[in-house]
Amino acid sequence: MHKLAICFSGQGSQYEGMALDFLENDMSSKTFIQHIDQLLNESYIQKFNRRESMEDTSDVQPMIVLKSLLGLNKLDIKSYQVDAYFGFSLGEFSAYAAAGVFQTNDLIHIVKMRGYHMQVSSIEHPGSMAAIIGLDKEKVLNVITPYQKQGVIEIANENGYKQYVISGETKLIKKAILDLKESGARRAILLNVSGAFHTSMMHDASLAFKKSISAFKRKRPHTPILMNKNASWLKDDIEDHLINQMVSPVKFVEMIQRLKKDGYTHILEIGPGKVLTGLIKKIDSDIEVMSFDKYDSYENVKGWLENNGFKK
Repeated sequence: MHKLAICFSGQGSQYEGMALDFLENDMSSKTFIQHIDQLLNESYIQKFNRRESMEDTSDVQPMIVLKSLLGLNKLDIKSYQVDAYFGFSLGEFSAYAAAGVFQTNDLIHIVKMRGYHMQVSSIEHPGSMAAIIGLDKEKVLNVITPYQKQGVIEIANENGYKQYVISGETKLIKKAILDLKESGARRAILLNVSGAFHTSMMHDASLAFKKSISAFKRKRPHTPILMNKNASWLKDDIEDHLINQMVSPVKFVEMIQRLKKDGYTHILEIGPGKVLTGLIKKIDSDIEVMSFDKYDSYENVKGWLENNGFKK
């Protein structure tokens, strides 16, 4: 029996002009964004046209979520049997919307505040992230653990077998990059990000975020959500995940392993880019994957869902 999970892209997958093909070719997509603009007194239609918005954390986070929701809406996802949702970092918030935990306009407010607090924290506590490819987790830890006596340096993302992201104080990240290369890493490079995300350096941001979202109503998800923090299914602990996600690593490998263990056979990535699709293929090639980024791939994605028996 086939089981379908839908995953949502995270920050870093954005690109200039994303979503414009939906807004130019699909009236319902344009109406949806206009409705959000009106509710929130924003101008996301214009922001999707502005390059600088792609580099502003407080802008780009809600834009990525909106881009993901455009794909979800276009597919009329209620017409398909979806067994679970999940996302990578920021993408987890798209999963909350898809599963009915938050109303869309509330979620965009929440995500905007998340981006703002992360941006403020990055200014107050500057840091960096680096991609490490070609070493197993034990070797990465062997290199970075001694530096933890000097300050913050942690594994932030577990993207694949021998594919990790480290995060922390810039001077320690730069030192670790040199050591990791000497230890045999095929690649060890700084990432173009504005802070040390998914580490204890985001502690102040998580506390400020907790206060900001306290008034927003939330519901139990109508569809299971797999969580970043511990690769477990969301229960009654949403507060813990909302607050602690930004200081905890993204355990993507364990998430895919958990999905496989629980019988999931197909994963559809929705949102900008195809990064997660590529990672999933490397983690478990038995899981069938598809991505929905470009508007003109709609018919292919729809056909993939129907051919695999997910049409209700």
